[in-house]
Amino acid sequence: MLAVLLLALVGTALAPAERTFAIKGDEATYVAMALSIAYDHDLRYRPIDLHRFEQTFGTGPVGIFLQRVDADRLSFAKPFVYPALAAPFVRVGGLRGLLFLNLLLLGAIVWMAWTFASARVSPGPAFALAAAFVCASILALYSVWRTPEMLNTALVFGGYFLWLYKRVASEAARTRDRWLMHPATDYLGAALLGLATYSKPPNGLLVVPLVLTLFAGRRWRQAVVAGIAFLLFSAGAFAVNRAVSGAWNYQGGHDRRTFSDHFPYSDPTVPFEKGWPMVTENSDAQSLLAPTVFVPLFEHNTIYFFFGRDAGLVPYFFPGVVILLAWLARPRAWTGWQVAIALTLLASVVVLLALAPYTWNGGGGPPGNRYFLSLYPVLFFLIPASMPAWAAGAALLGLVVTAPILVRPIAASYDPWENVEHGVPRLLPIELTLVDDLPVRLNAQRMRLDLDGGLLYLMDGNAFLPEQTARFWVAGAARAEMVLRTDRAIAKATLRLHSVVANHVTVSLGTATASIDLAADGNGTMILQPGPGVAYTNDSRSYVFTVTTTNGFVPAEVEPKSADRRYLGVFIEPKFTLVD
Repeated sequence: MLAVLLLALVGTALAPAERTFAIKGDEATYVAMALSIAYDHDLRYRPIDLHRFEQTFGTGPVGIFLQRVDADRLSFAKPFVYPALAAPFVRVGGLRGLLFLNLLLLGAIVWMAWTFASARVSPGPAFALAAAFVCASILALYSVWRTPEMLNTALVFGGYFLWLYKRVASEAARTRDRWLMHPATDYLGAALLGLATYSKPPNGLLVVPLVLTLFAGRRWRQAVVAGIAFLLFSAGAFAVNRAVSGAWNYQGGHDRRTFSDHFPYSDPTVPFEKGWPMVTENSDAQSLLAPTVFVPLFEHNTIYFFFGRDAGLVPYFFPGVVILLAWLARPRAWTGWQVAIALTLLASVVVLLALAPYTWNGGGGPPGNRYFLSLYPVLFFLIPASMPAWAAGAALLGLVVTAPILVRPIAASYDPWENVEHGVPRLLPIELTLVDDLPVRLNAQRMRLDLDGGLLYLMDGNAFLPEQTARFWVAGAARAEMVLRTDRAIAKATLRLHSVVANHVTVSLGTATASIDLAADGNGTMILQPGPGVAYTNDSRSYVFTVTTTNGFVPAEVEPKSADRRYLGVFIEPKFTLVD
């Protein structure tokens, strides 16, 4: 553990400075909460909180979530566990205190993973597997996020470690780590899972295997105490939230709002009601679970969940996939508690995909699947006994995707759309059910661009902004990949093409593909029937739209009066005829 502390200190000291004015995800709320607890010892939002944030970041708390307690009081509308834990670190080290805390949590996960894996495989492969589980997945990137993702993951990992380590430890380990053998570790593990549930309610299912296995072992009293510990730290935390904010649910209440440009107390002419209402306690479950909606969404999301380009399990949680496959390959070695946690994980994923079919990646365009981070630890505890040593090496292959991200963690967090423009992710399918919550949504120059009444999303830099919302250029000798959204399915797409130089152009839209050879300064027309597309919301459809060119030109080099230095390939004017 001393090594964990030292590495966290070194990592914090050597971390590069972050961009001025830059706020990622929900950082505005959590940082403001941590500062409020550290300096004011409360969770009320007051003018001092706004001024302190502006002094720290040079800008207002963009994206902050607030609740009205009563006519005179506002409170923060996010769970308080992470900022409460972070407050002492912030008081001592400022914003770098948050990084130090996250690195401590990351190091603790590696230590627990190494300790548990050492009971299943030899020490060398065990350490490789533990390091791969963190660094060859997207998890390590979230150490630079000032949000609860790292804490939530550590709480779940810690809860399962305290519960399960004594079940696999060797006799020597039992003697060395006596405190981890005590039955009270089950209660402590349940308490950690309770906090993880308060911070992210979908984690609530994760305590079920712990309690059920105690019941199955006829340890009735321990099962009851573990259940009480879970409820005390989950429901108890909600009770504290009620006392602070006046609402049990920090995501509910009719007076929960978010603010992006004007903030309470920054402008007396802008009341609290001007904020954007953000209530997530109500879901459209009845509509989403209707078979005509649920079945096609679930089918697509199942594929995307495993293999999606921006949020898939395989590219961003590859070590967990390796462990899962190694476990599935040895059914005779399965234990009852492993079957229980595997089924619980499956149920958690099904619920996530069913109730959040358009935002199961975490919403807001995060790198990887932010919502899966706190479920990810469950996969580690599926390590089978005598797992082959080569599996640890296979788990490290996840670095093919994560290494380019981890060498530039700040840029990868602020510009996540760049993470998928090259390499292995580029080979994977785009999650069309998440189109408004993919990383590209954070780039205003690439998302929801009007094109003949449809919405165009540019997935790379090989296509340019539409002109007069009717036509657009694609780069020369390049493959441009886009997503097109329309109000209804497209019955027919008519594309008029023009190229200044001789060019071979291939276009794919939905299920339709066509190619054409264009002469220099030549025109051509394509007529495509792209099929039904992928259902998004209501009747709208999403389509993958790709254009490939073999040649191009620079306007400034062929037109003396032009200052355009772009390398252009083909000019496309589309016309979409929608299904009635």
